[in-house]
Amino acid sequence: MKLAIAAIVKDEIDSLAEWIAFHRVIGADHFLIADNGSNDGTKEYLESLSGGDWLQTVSVATPPDRAPQLVAYRELTALCPEDVDLIAFIDADEYILPVPAKGEEASDPRARMHAWLETRFGDPGVGAITLNWACFGSSGHRFKKEGLVIERFQKRAKQGFGPNHHYKSIVRRTALERMQNPHHPGLVAGDIRNAQGRSFEYRLSREGVPRRGLSEEIVWDEVRLNHYLVKSVEEFVLKKARRGSAATVGYIKTAVYFERHDKNDEKCGLAAALAPRVHEELRRLETIVEVDRRLAGREAPLEPKRDRPFFQRKAVEPVSPVRRFVVDYPQEAGAPRVEGGQTLVQGWLFLTDEFADLNPGARLVARWAPEFELKHSLSKKRVDVVAHFGYESPEDHPQRDCGFQFFLPLGVSRCELELELGQQRWPLQTLRIRAEAQAPQEAEKVLVGKDDWLFLRADTNLSFEQHCGKLLLTPDGLQKWKAYFHTLNAIAKAREAKCRLLITPSKETVLEEAYGTPRASYTAVDQILQLASIETIYPVKSLKTLGDESFYRTDTHWTHKAAMQTSVELAVSLGIDRESLEKLFEKDSYREIAHKGDLGGKLDPPVQRPVKILKSFSNSRLKVYDNAIPNFGRLAIFENERPLDESVLLLCGASSSAALFNYLSRIFARVIFVHTAGNLDPSLIDEFDPDVLVMQTTARFAIRPPTTDFSFEASLSQKIASLTPEDMVKIEKKRVVAESATNHPSWQRWEALYQRHAQGNQGEGDTP
Repeated sequence: MKLAIAAIVKDEIDSLAEWIAFHRVIGADHFLIADNGSNDGTKEYLESLSGGDWLQTVSVATPPDRAPQLVAYRELTALCPEDVDLIAFIDADEYILPVPAKGEEASDPRARMHAWLETRFGDPGVGAITLNWACFGSSGHRFKKEGLVIERFQKRAKQGFGPNHHYKSIVRRTALERMQNPHHPGLVAGDIRNAQGRSFEYRLSREGVPRRGLSEEIVWDEVRLNHYLVKSVEEFVLKKARRGSAATVGYIKTAVYFERHDKNDEKCGLAAALAPRVHEELRRLETIVEVDRRLAGREAPLEPKRDRPFFQRKAVEPVSPVRRFVVDYPQEAGAPRVEGGQTLVQGWLFLTDEFADLNPGARLVARWAPEFELKHSLSKKRVDVVAHFGYESPEDHPQRDCGFQFFLPLGVSRCELELELGQQRWPLQTLRIRAEAQAPQEAEKVLVGKDDWLFLRADTNLSFEQHCGKLLLTPDGLQKWKAYFHTLNAIAKAREAKCRLLITPSKETVLEEAYGTPRASYTAVDQILQLASIETIYPVKSLKTLGDESFYRTDTHWTHKAAMQTSVELAVSLGIDRESLEKLFEKDSYREIAHKGDLGGKLDPPVQRPVKILKSFSNSRLKVYDNAIPNFGRLAIFENERPLDESVLLLCGASSSAALFNYLSRIFARVIFVHTAGNLDPSLIDEFDPDVLVMQTTARFAIRPPTTDFSFEASLSQKIASLTPEDMVKIEKKRVVAESATNHPSWQRWEALYQRHAQGNQGEGDTP
């Protein structure tokens, strides 16, 4: 789900950047900000950031007879993009804090926040969630000091402090009629819950009247709202007391207000623990603003000035910040340099003196497909380049690290390179790569991690770069995913079928420690999860609970136990009772075998490791049809006369789906599996008339949006045509066709197609 933060601000330049950075860190995807007549540079700062697609700003004047806050909220709501699901209405001294569970303090706050949003708003009957204040005092500071707000103020009032009954709201955009006051939403649909998902209860006045803006219960678990409502004495006097209130006409905050709210009873460093992430995000924001200022020919530094406006624009045409760009490898005239089964791209980029200090924020963007792009920083030390340009003390020059090095999959013959600085881009060069490079050696495709865990590398999807957040979907790729979800929803609605997207997590995401590289806080999978308009099952948390039993040590695929847990999560999402599901599988037993897998077999000599597979049940008991075609083109059908649920499930998936067969076949009356890698052939819906449609893909394929105009018939025909007679002999030994195959409507068409193409294939094989 996509979350927007909506706020009205006035003269907030001192802490606005931190507030924006903090909320980007915890998972805000969009910002809607109204400026209420700022004259300290706040408006200009926001304008510099609004060049991207993640922040929109408007100017809102104060009406003569009312406060501007609700006026601003109406304008911001109207401005909100349609792809935003949720809007949090808060102030610039309020920080949304996803509270980590015990032992999860080091976990990614963005992941925590979005998991919580998916849980709370996963119920379509929920229109809004309330977040209670946690009021922070001055921590005894009389004067403003250096540091972030979240670092300087780490003492708060006790939970029972009266003002903590106040709440702000996160509202489902489509359920919002209007904000009735700055705290409370008026809804056209859905009800209001608290942060723990319980029914919301108003705090009542002495007369028993509900007080909109005050909750009876103060909820601090899961997500709360840190409110830095006084800060230091200096900041209170010079800012809050002078500024007045955006919510109440004529309201002035006096010394009485300060003394009442300056509570420092308990220490809380949960927000301060996020300071390193916030500082990193602040540096990114500073680069965006600096680039905008310099390209516009501004003279003012990024700090308020008393004698002139914060920024002064000049009519200067933007110029490229690139002084020189050189690609050492690959060269068009020679063969590409291949390392580790990938094509090396290496060189350097030197910025002009005006932009030299922004070198750490520069990114080299490589794009060889419209759906995704790769970003790399300038991180290689090149003092030789600095010396070449005649600078003294190259070791101390801000562009000492001006080199780059990254890898492309073998087979990429053309790649566009661009410079990204702030929110601006400049084209650099089109790489044309000769195709003499051979395919990588099998062993080059394997990464040996901690304790001999094997992982995939040098693959065409650049799994490592995805894991590090360097390879992301472009707007084009996101639009294709959006169109995919739209079509799935329309088809499911027309058929009155339930639809789910199942994303199998990558092995490196679940087993980060063994992989040796931590996962980035924002990856291509996160982009999809935000965009998804159908319910999505992405069982990272449950697989991490399984630990070493989640994946085979020598294989990219998940284990039977992981597939069992995922099957349960999928079925629960469809309304099937969890207790009944767990009882169905509680007597399952597993046996240990030696397993070489798709990774262990690539090594020389091959490596085998023990794995546990299901012993007490085999899906072959319920299999009535299987054409046994490997990968694309496979069709398998399972029928159960005594299922837990009478539904017919169509699973359009990939190789990871095979582990689900042992469990889904026992849950549903009929399971039809078609290997499409998440692509949809609408004719399959007509053919099988499913009650449940499950589209399964694997996380590393996230950069390749699936389609809804896939042809399974064409896929099957092409696959059979590509097989050798020897392949067909092996397939015939594995095929399953029930006795009634010739007149059974569920697979008759596909069996006839198989026989026709198989005979043609055999005939071609006999031709001399």
